[in-house]
Amino acid sequence: MAVLATATAAAIVPVFACAAWTDPAPISDTGSGFPELGVGPSGDIAFAWGRFGSNTVQVQTRVERPDEGLSPVQTLVSAARNTSYASTADVVVDSAGDAVYVWSDAGKMELRIRYADGTLGPTRLIAPPSRSMYGPRIAMDAQGHAAITWTDTSHPFAPQLDVRQFSVDSGFGPPQVLTRNYAVFGDDLAMDAAGDAFITWRGGSAAHTRVLKADGSLTPVQTLSSRGIYPTVAVDADGNAVYAWGGTDGNGNHRIQARRRASDGSLGPRVNVSAASGYPVDQTIALGPGGKAVIAWKQTRLRTRTLRANGTLSGIQPISPPKEEVREIYDSSNVVVDSAGNDIYAWTGSANRACVRVRSSGGLGPVQCLSPAGDSASDSRLAALPTGGAVLLWTQLSRDGQSRVETSFGP
Repeated sequence: MAVLATATAAAIVPVFACAAWTDPAPISDTGSGFPELGVGPSGDIAFAWGRFGSNTVQVQTRVERPDEGLSPVQTLVSAARNTSYASTADVVVDSAGDAVYVWSDAGKMELRIRYADGTLGPTRLIAPPSRSMYGPRIAMDAQGHAAITWTDTSHPFAPQLDVRQFSVDSGFGPPQVLTRNYAVFGDDLAMDAAGDAFITWRGGSAAHTRVLKADGSLTPVQTLSSRGIYPTVAVDADGNAVYAWGGTDGNGNHRIQARRRASDGSLGPRVNVSAASGYPVDQTIALGPGGKAVIAWKQTRLRTRTLRANGTLSGIQPISPPKEEVREIYDSSNVVVDSAGNDIYAWTGSANRACVRVRSSGGLGPVQCLSPAGDSASDSRLAALPTGGAVLLWTQLSRDGQSRVETSFGP
């Protein structure tokens, strides 16, 4: 049954009361967590997670292809638990249904392809093994051309952010150095339809960006803000990008800020997205029709605002219920725009449930909590589907202490 809302609170509707989202379904065995999610342009969905046994650590996957259902579980890597720290870092899918996985494991950064026919390619090293490597992250276009970034801290006074191209058909390109700085971390990347990779990072106290072109050349470094932490980026098919980061305004207030970069490389003005009060963090971006950029962030509650194509901003709107602290926004897509232009938000908060909410042209819908009360949900991942709607993935810890990865589709 639905929980009645007060005049100021959002209605919370359990999933069984709404036909819009499917009932949660487990996709992993018990002992699993840290899920990741990739969706291809043709609708192929790659699920990945870590599984932790008494003696081994594994990275596993299942793939759902249109009209074929969910594949069996496959193990991408398995290692002795006392020597391995394997965890999935990222997964992407091309239009042919080939999935590319990257992860780090005890100083090794590795990559493996699961081809559309279900066969697994060999495990490949992204860079020479080193305990000083962190990452990796990956973005890929529809044709299977990818860019991979990682941080190398082997030079203590000049850590560097590296990048390398990869193709499903032809393998690796040469590694390149994006930047060297005494404090390089918090990178993000996205790729347009032409195969150009838009990369952003914090270097020192500033937020920067650079583009790795499909031909392997690098554009000059551009500074987005002299003060910016954990920058994120989203880019449309034509190479128009939107960046957001945690910064400060002229009065010293902590703000989520954003900036556009046009396809010709010109930067638009910086705008303050969040209010001047509180400490906003963990921003994510989703691009939609008409050039809109939907930005969500944590400021106790999950909040959102839209940066329009003309540079103006909508009002700030809270998404999660009052008095529920939102935990899981960082390093995941917790806002997406589906093919119909609806904004879909997901979070796990202090209520320990995986919840979603949809904003359409008709307004903001009710909060729907997909995971059961009494269990504990975390590590939510959200991705839009090319046919409309979205898929949500999370770790479910049951009351008997068993963890597994579950998923739901909607709306």
